[in-house]
Amino acid sequence: MPASVHLGFMKSTLLASSTTPSGLGADLGDGKGRTLTAGSWNAAIYDPLAAYVRPSDIHCAKNRQSGLWSPSQPLWTTLEEHKIGTILVTGVNTDQCVLGTLADAYNAGWNCVLVDDCCGTGTVGGRETVVHNVSVSAAM
Repeated sequence: MPASVHLGFMKSTLLASSTTPSGLGADLGDGKGRTLTAGSWNAAIYDPLAAYVRPSDIHCAKNRQSGLWSPSQPLWTTLEEHKIGTILVTGVNTDQCVLGTLADAYNAGWNCVLVDDCCGTGTVGGRETVVHNVSVSAAM
């Protein structure tokens, strides 16, 4: 992963006032594991949704904020393989990963639907701003 992407997740390094370790792979301490590392509890499917996961479901890992930043990414190749033309975009964080994936999908030619009540973020006004911008641009 490029240093610029890794650095984008290093809040504790960037903000001198923060004492919480952060960043991709940062050790959370107290046996909590590393942040957003495949197989860790904090990279798992949200518990209320996990009950609906079926063995036949396809899971595509990503290594950037966008799941569609490159044609070599698992999500991109899976969508092409299954001839998917329209995608429903949901998730956390709306103003980061969701927006990045939606923008990359749109620019690559997929029809995109942002499901606003299936998105969230900790950024004040982040979800609302993205939903507004997407709905305004879709109306043009």
